[in-house]
Amino acid sequence: MSLAGWPARGGRVSNLGASLGLASALLLFAGAARAQSHGSAYVEPPADGRTGELGIAPDEPTPAPAERRFGVTVDVGVESAYVSRGLNVLQARSQLDQNPIVNPSINWAIGETGFTLGLVGVYQFAGDNRAELVRAGIGNQQDVNLMFEHKLTGNFTGYAGLTYSFFPFADAAVAGTAVPSMIEPKVAVSLHTTIDVGLQVAYSACIQDAIASGRHLYIHPVLWKTIDLSTDDALDVSVSGGAKLWDDAKITNNVADVQADIVYSRELSTGFHARPGIHYAWTNLDDVAFEKEHVVWVSLHGGLDL
Repeated sequence: MSLAGWPARGGRVSNLGASLGLASALLLFAGAARAQSHGSAYVEPPADGRTGELGIAPDEPTPAPAERRFGVTVDVGVESAYVSRGLNVLQARSQLDQNPIVNPSINWAIGETGFTLGLVGVYQFAGDNRAELVRAGIGNQQDVNLMFEHKLTGNFTGYAGLTYSFFPFADAAVAGTAVPSMIEPKVAVSLHTTIDVGLQVAYSACIQDAIASGRHLYIHPVLWKTIDLSTDDALDVSVSGGAKLWDDAKITNNVADVQADIVYSRELSTGFHARPGIHYAWTNLDDVAFEKEHVVWVSLHGGLDL
């Protein structure tokens, strides 16, 4: 999501990583699964009145879904921690820290082209280290995303994307450069089956030499299941892993990660959505005991499809 490496405890965070890599992959894959099971990425609930996967039939015929006029989704989320590729990015003392963020985003699905353009922000709003992280080029992250989705043969869907991440409020004297930035190209493929499968490969190319140590290749497999509880409600359960191949082979920190997510989705025909979730992640950390390499956090996202 933003940070790729963490130095020994007490040191300055120095390695920038992949912007919204894990979150975007999960949302991207889950969107494909919904699209294939419901017939359209932009129409939920399904209009055919089928029962959910738990066999819960609606009491009334399924209403016609609201038509999206502009293909725009506006979302605002609050999360108790900001975790990227297993790492608690905004930690002050340990991986277990809970320094909450607000996470606004806007995405535009450009007609029937398969392209989606998105803007995302990550803003820490509590914690004694907030100002320090902004100066260091870690806090107040901004992302511009361009994603392309294409249906392949059978139940396969392919994706390609490009993310530009930057930290406009960084202090060059602290961060080592003005406006630390990175570009991350990525490709992915998903298979929609009883349990859906996805694989994403991304390369985090930190632009300035001052943050070059953060450059790495990221390999990210995902398993997930969408359980329809009713025409408006669903439960997304996912398990994912990750492996980093650092350009600097001497880096041994935050090389492997595991994450599990449970997210409840309430999608209304009016276009409103609400998504509370609970999440767990682990990553290997140098000079940190195994029991302190874990983090659990909660989230709540809400928004509107226009």
